[in-house]
Amino acid sequence: MSKTSTCPQCGAEVKFLSTLSLWLVCPYCDSTLVRTDLDLKSLGKMSDLRPDISPLQVGATGTYKNRPFAVAGRVRNCWSDGEWNEWFIVFSKFSQGNPSTGWIAEAQGEWMLSYAVELKDEQRSTLLSSLRGSLNKPSPGQSLTLQSTVFTLTDIREIVCEGSEGELPFSCPRGRRSTVLDFRSQEGRFASIDLTADEELLLHTGEYADFAAFNFKNLRTLHDW
Repeated sequence: MSKTSTCPQCGAEVKFLSTLSLWLVCPYCDSTLVRTDLDLKSLGKMSDLRPDISPLQVGATGTYKNRPFAVAGRVRNCWSDGEWNEWFIVFSKFSQGNPSTGWIAEAQGEWMLSYAVELKDEQRSTLLSSLRGSLNKPSPGQSLTLQSTVFTLTDIREIVCEGSEGELPFSCPRGRRSTVLDFRSQEGRFASIDLTADEELLLHTGEYADFAAFNFKNLRTLHDW
């Protein structure tokens, strides 16, 4: 269910598509807003994102496995060898056992759909202990068991947030730095752990998909690039 409020910076009406979203870049004045149950506070202006050639945009829609969704926000991350987009999506059909939100990543020609894994305090502590222990000096090939599935570490990157737009479920200001560890399982699934220096930990698991599987609509046109 969407929620509407007023931007404290420019007075424009802004809408949250997801009740889980806590962070919003105003589409009218580019102010970065933080939500405390729709009592919005401005954290300053977000710098414009550099143009890219992604076909996606905030406001695009699609359907994945018969579940309609809308693209609500984007995070652009960069690292020493490149950059990629993470698109926050909100599903319009809700059913037990299916998350209401997700992420679509596009990187190096691959498309991935992932979901946030909610961790209880005990689970988070156990995972952090594993990262400090067997993955204290991580290198590709090391394994980690998540949700009863064995994942193998395939990539480690130090990343910086280049910017964001739309609405997001967590704070991701320009300049946010973290270490990302990417894992794959023998079954073809993947997991990603995003860990900041102060041990803010985000865990996502998901699957690879073809571009056509998302049935996108309202994509960017050539003159938008």
